[in-house]
Amino acid sequence: MYKRQYYDSSGIAAENFDSVIQNGRLSPEMKARGVALDKEVSPTIFFLAFNMNDPVVGKGADSAAQDRNRKLRQAMSLTIDSVEFLRIFSNGRGVPAQSPIPPNIYGYDPSYRNPYRQPDLARARALLVEAGYANGIDPATGESLRLTFDSYNTTTAGLIQHQFYTNTWKKLGLDVRIEAVSYNQFQDKLRNGAHQVFEFGWGADYPDPENFLFLFWSEMRNSTTGGPNYANFSDARFDDLFLAMKVMENGPERMDRIREMLAILEHERPWIELMVREDYLLHHGWLANVKPSGLSIPTYQYVDIDVERRAALRLEWNEPIVWPLYLVVLGFVLVVIPGIRTYLKERQ
Repeated sequence: MYKRQYYDSSGIAAENFDSVIQNGRLSPEMKARGVALDKEVSPTIFFLAFNMNDPVVGKGADSAAQDRNRKLRQAMSLTIDSVEFLRIFSNGRGVPAQSPIPPNIYGYDPSYRNPYRQPDLARARALLVEAGYANGIDPATGESLRLTFDSYNTTTAGLIQHQFYTNTWKKLGLDVRIEAVSYNQFQDKLRNGAHQVFEFGWGADYPDPENFLFLFWSEMRNSTTGGPNYANFSDARFDDLFLAMKVMENGPERMDRIREMLAILEHERPWIELMVREDYLLHHGWLANVKPSGLSIPTYQYVDIDVERRAALRLEWNEPIVWPLYLVVLGFVLVVIPGIRTYLKERQ
């Protein structure tokens, strides 16, 4: 419908991507039709998270448990390859995430590389040894450490995506089992703390780092306040930094606090940051003032449409095909008329 000009603009489905985008640019066919492509990094973040109240993957009751569980989270973070994930599931669309702050939001540093988001299987295995899970074996059972990956995506596509994570962790010897339920059941599990590892995402309501970093503020813990801190992360130093940072104007002092907050998250690993979505939008040449905002702000009222040009191009590119009608008429002449003549002869 878009190629036939009946839609003014369109996204690109995964199954059509290669026919529309070639080497990162529009295909010659689309260019010849005057189609324009807008690419916009969306202020979103997709991530895997740990329930920090869980005795195995969470914070831990004492210093020994805290150290063990932290190293387990760090090891699991080191195995997930966001570049490969994007290649397989998003046609390469997206930016591998290094922190909870996406591009174009204050506090994002394009040069920052999270040491636990650079895939390193050897280092991950070494951390598991330090955590007491050599080759992924739980010393309490003598078998692979069993964890649960909780999800609200029950589709086949969702299952395949989840298996990408679990198969990766299997390389460490971990036995992570998928439990997919309805969204309401998933929310119940979050509220009741009956979850361990899960996937989630967040989109900016407004363009400020506070809108992402508050997802780790103790006052937003889902287990205590029903807030969006679904990992139930709590750290006193992080909270102090957050409360100071959120009311500051952008500047060096605010940036210093953000860097210290990111360092805490980097070390503690309540999340495994996956990727930031990159939106691809196609629009025809009769549209003007098209600009994806990424935020939940309506912008369609600013778009201009050259209605006359659209109507003319629709007629030009959708010229009716009439030759089948000629075949029908010819068939009528060759079949029906001789039959009528035969009938008339028999009547005589």
